[in-house]
Amino acid sequence: MASVQMSQTLRDQITDNYKQQLYSAYRQAHNVQGAIDTIVNRITDNDPQFSALCQLQEAHADTLDAVRNRYATDGYSYSRENKVTESIVRTSTTLGLICNPNRPAAEDGTYIHNWYTEYKDEYTEGKIRPASDNYVEGDVPVKLTDLQPFYNAL
Repeated sequence: MASVQMSQTLRDQITDNYKQQLYSAYRQAHNVQGAIDTIVNRITDNDPQFSALCQLQEAHADTLDAVRNRYATDGYSYSRENKVTESIVRTSTTLGLICNPNRPAAEDGTYIHNWYTEYKDEYTEGKIRPASDNYVEGDVPVKLTDLQPFYNAL
């Protein structure tokens, strides 16, 4: 086996790349990716205005690059502030889901706001706080990370 010197940054990049490949392979092998794709597509497909905003973002990014290249100043500018914002809508690589077969079918694929389970409040000497009003018995929170970048309205 060969010995290779590499920086911590390069080791971290290799590790992160390997982890992302494992996640992707697992999602494909267990047919999870299809469900993720369906959820991500619903985010933009169910709201025509948000979908239009995402399309504007794509055009904005291309135009912004062209304008910056045209007016490149080697880092020097008469103005200290950037007049053009980087993005209209940012992408996300994390998706939070609430999984529960007991939830009403009408709620499938919808946003759930201000959801939380029962918890111990550290600010009031450990008093137990009840779950939110939209909590349903059997709810299980799932956080998916390292997804392909997607637009998320929230």
